[in-house]
Amino acid sequence: MKKVQRLLITSLVCTLALLPVMENQVFIRQFTPIAKASETDIRNTTETTKVKGSLKAAPNVAEVTDYLTLEAAMKNSAITEIEIMNDINFSNYTTGSAAEQNLAIPTRSLTIDGNGHTVDFRSRGYLMTFGSTPVNVVVKDISMFGRNYWGPLRLSGTAKKGAQLTYENVTYTGAQLTCSYEADVNIVGDVINSSVNSYVSPFDGLTYITLGNQVNLEVTNINFLENSHYVGSTENATVIWLSYNGTADIAKNARVDLTRGGSAGEEGTTAFRIDGNLNIHDDAILNITTSQDSTSGGITLNNTGTQINVNENATLNVTTNGALTDGRNPIYVASGAAFRVDSGAKLVVNSRNTKTSYGSSIYTGDNCSFIIAKDGTFDVTSDGTGTKNLIRIGVNAIFQFADAKRVNLQLDNTSASSRLIYMYGAAGKLVVDVQSVKAWNAIGSSGDTGETYLWNPMYGMKISYSGTNVTTAVGNSINLATQTSFTQNFRTQNFKRVLFEGIPDVGVSIQPLSDNKTTTNSHVITGVATPGAYVRLSGDPAIPAGTIASQDFNDTNLYHVIADEDGKYSYTLPENTFLKAGNEVTAYGYLNGKSQTDTTTVLDETAPDAPTLNSIQDTSTAITGTAEPLSTVTVYSVLDNAILASGTAGSNGQYSLTVNERPISPYLSYYATATDAAGNISPYSTAIIVSDTTAPTASPLTQYLTLGDTFTTDAKTLVTDAYDNAGTENITYTIKTKPDTNSVGYSSATVSLRDQAGNEKLITIPVFITDSNTTKTDQAMLQASNFKILTTDVPTGNAALDSLILSHAKVKAWDITTGADITNQVSITDKGGLSSTPGQYTITLQVKNLEKQITVTVTQGSLEFTDVTETISFGTQKITSNNHKIAPETAVKLQISDTRSTNSNWKVFAQLESPLQTEDGDTLPDSLAIDHGGTLTSLSVQSATEVFANNNPQSGVTEIDLSTGGDASIVLDMKPGMIYANKEYRTKIIWTLEDAP
Repeated sequence: MKKVQRLLITSLVCTLALLPVMENQVFIRQFTPIAKASETDIRNTTETTKVKGSLKAAPNVAEVTDYLTLEAAMKNSAITEIEIMNDINFSNYTTGSAAEQNLAIPTRSLTIDGNGHTVDFRSRGYLMTFGSTPVNVVVKDISMFGRNYWGPLRLSGTAKKGAQLTYENVTYTGAQLTCSYEADVNIVGDVINSSVNSYVSPFDGLTYITLGNQVNLEVTNINFLENSHYVGSTENATVIWLSYNGTADIAKNARVDLTRGGSAGEEGTTAFRIDGNLNIHDDAILNITTSQDSTSGGITLNNTGTQINVNENATLNVTTNGALTDGRNPIYVASGAAFRVDSGAKLVVNSRNTKTSYGSSIYTGDNCSFIIAKDGTFDVTSDGTGTKNLIRIGVNAIFQFADAKRVNLQLDNTSASSRLIYMYGAAGKLVVDVQSVKAWNAIGSSGDTGETYLWNPMYGMKISYSGTNVTTAVGNSINLATQTSFTQNFRTQNFKRVLFEGIPDVGVSIQPLSDNKTTTNSHVITGVATPGAYVRLSGDPAIPAGTIASQDFNDTNLYHVIADEDGKYSYTLPENTFLKAGNEVTAYGYLNGKSQTDTTTVLDETAPDAPTLNSIQDTSTAITGTAEPLSTVTVYSVLDNAILASGTAGSNGQYSLTVNERPISPYLSYYATATDAAGNISPYSTAIIVSDTTAPTASPLTQYLTLGDTFTTDAKTLVTDAYDNAGTENITYTIKTKPDTNSVGYSSATVSLRDQAGNEKLITIPVFITDSNTTKTDQAMLQASNFKILTTDVPTGNAALDSLILSHAKVKAWDITTGADITNQVSITDKGGLSSTPGQYTITLQVKNLEKQITVTVTQGSLEFTDVTETISFGTQKITSNNHKIAPETAVKLQISDTRSTNSNWKVFAQLESPLQTEDGDTLPDSLAIDHGGTLTSLSVQSATEVFANNNPQSGVTEIDLSTGGDASIVLDMKPGMIYANKEYRTKIIWTLEDAP
């Protein structure tokens, strides 16, 4: 049959149409701006395609060319981007009244892109009330003028809902840029904001009066983003007013320049009023300046719990240029507020043109803190002729610094009553640590030289004040003379300038150390420190006490070594002493009141001793032995270094490692190593050979033999799937017991499998003996024979019939799987209609999945031969001259079975098929005869001779013995002269059984 293949292909048809392209066609993607809080997102919060010229803009974009189209766009809630296409003048507002003209606009995120144009808003101000909607409003690339003291645009709503108002590259001249307390204001790029009381419009050259004396910005939170530059100035007002709980954040590399004009106006007392917090970040700069003769302060931290942080490497410069009064100070810190100058940061305060005024340059309220961190700079100067305190510290306020880079307190003031420091009350305290201290008694110092006193180094300084006077000064130095001079002479009431300078840090390091006694760094400790530094060592019992007195007379500790001019130091332990692994050795370096430590852990570079490895069996689930406590023990194959097991020894050195892959192959060798926490690996342990304790295994092969067969002598053929963990090539197979093959049914043999270690496994081999009457399947074997039965012996009931069949057929059955006798499970599924009617009947037997058919023959009975001697031999005889009778060499017997229902007499006759003759045809006529008690009756070819008559017949088998000595016997009657010598004579006898009446 040929197979016809057909290839089915699914065709995908795609029709492409060429669309006409409209000339100058522009596709606009509409968008909805989403307000975002991060600095990165503020710069890029809109995404649209600008369409200019004659092309139509997207529905959400408005291109405005005059104040009417701008006003319409501002009022249209669908507009989210306004593109200013021309300079625009709100000419509907004249030079008359500067009254505010406010308009509420719909709430939505909005971008106003000035595209470099100028807009004079005059009195117009737009108010967006956003509620809790986190709108994002951006004004960029525009120059603006305005008279409204709310500013051209302000936002109002619920605070802290994420609303954003961003100014990017904006120049504004007018009353105020914005008053938006509830939105976060962001400054991006370059923003110049000039708050003036009047301006000349660039459109008509006329002067417009503003709602004057306004601050630049009234906000709660303002962010000056990275690299931005804000220039803010006022004509007569505070520059920025940060509202309650707000935060001003000046980001990295940003610059803010604030110039405060006049001495009054909105807020009126300072240049930068902070009712919240100010953070000046890395490398950012805040410059605050007041105009000439202004009596305004510089920066005011106005509320309890607020703080100013000048962060690492940031700069805050405050310069005032007029008379000062307390409350309008260059720096004013309210009670409970905090001011911190961080590492590397600078705070420079310069009070100029103070004349006869009395105000302090630094004024702190009660319970506040003013802290200069390590490496910070604080430089404050003031001129004038009036009596003043340069720094005024309130009750329980903290003014402290330690290891500052520079703290310069300088009064260029001619009043003899002026003081550098005033601490309110009689319990003020200045706490200073680790500085070089200089002091000048008179004004006019040039640079940092020409000091009256020099105390270097000083540390642990605590200076007590009562008002402006130092009552006691304590501190430590490395020598008594310096220390004594400081305590006796440090009196700021006598100084016009005091300068605290940083002392160079002390460096110290320690080289790696080892416990390996063969290496130098196990007993010699080396390192590098500041030249001249005193080094003290500790951390290991092998290190003795030092012997070198400290540089500092206050220090009673003894040191081990002094760093040389190159900064190197070396210390050798006493002879035959060594460092111990795991100990932490510390080098403490000290110089000029400053110290540093460096610590190293003594390396464990000594390998553990070789572990021990206990015996291993192929069935082992764990490998055991001893090793260095807490070391990692790994057991490897000698053959290929494959890992058998790994784990950690206990604190007692005992280990037990789980074997994951079992069984272990026997006769292989394994060794162990121990690795300590430092990674040092021990020598190998003694190798251990795995013992074979597991006997081989195999599956028996069921054998089927015919009755009387000889059982095999090859044991290996009786099993399959032989396995031994050492390999099957060394298994010895032996037949231990053989089956009985002389009876049909189940028997068994026993096979021994023995490996080279002597481990033995006995396997039972199922053996089934069959004959011509057996049939088998994979589940069962059934034996049943055909049989005959007389009609008179056939019962009528089914149960009796079943019993007859099972017994006469000699039925037996066995389970192939188990060998069990299951004859009782045999059923007769079809009797074939068996009855007493003569004939042949097919009977079907079943057990498990096996069926077998037998034939039952029902007869009326018969008379028949059941056995006849097949060969009669008279042997080799000598020829004689006389007649003589010769008997057969063996017995001659006939068996007749009589199963007839009615018995009658019967006879047996004999007749020759041919005369007794040779191959050549020589005959011996009348030589075979039946001897009836001496009377011979010759057997002939022509007729049958009666041999036996049964006149008293009975059912059963009758045996007729024709051997010599019976009632009748067969003999050879030899007559002389008729026999040829050396000839063999043969013939056949025909036996006839006759049912006689």
